[in-house]
Amino acid sequence: MKPIPKFEHLPRPFWAHVKLLSESLGYSDRRSRSLRRYTPEEIAECIKERNIDLDLLKEPISGSEALGTLLHDYLNGRSSLLEEKVEPFLMDRDEARAIFKALRSKLRPKCALPWNKQKKDKRHHAFFVGIVNMLAESTLGESNLTTTPGDCLQ
Repeated sequence: MKPIPKFEHLPRPFWAHVKLLSESLGYSDRRSRSLRRYTPEEIAECIKERNIDLDLLKEPISGSEALGTLLHDYLNGRSSLLEEKVEPFLMDRDEARAIFKALRSKLRPKCALPWNKQKKDKRHHAFFVGIVNMLAESTLGESNLTTTPGDCLQ
């Protein structure tokens, strides 16, 4: 994914705040099954709870834009970008299963095809890892893959 140009050259403290807010407030909203959007008030409250001076959010960090404004714009812009531009390209379980089965039938891999560590109806191969393993073996050849116990590629 390409960086968002407006935020590409911001200093490390900005990214430290992004990480702090994302991890503290959460990345997603389970009820709506969407990525979180943050209000300026939530951002300020999170900063305040960590005993960081709230005036910091008003200080310009890039040209004349305040840190608080940039954080709000970045966090919400990231969520929109991921939902609108990235999510349509992701596979769901049924699509991943179909591709996994087709590759397994076509390639007849000798590499490990790991399982999910789940029970009942979620107990199946880890489709994405299996697809990557099969394609790696097909591309690199079986003899070029690691054979250390525990590796996904054997």
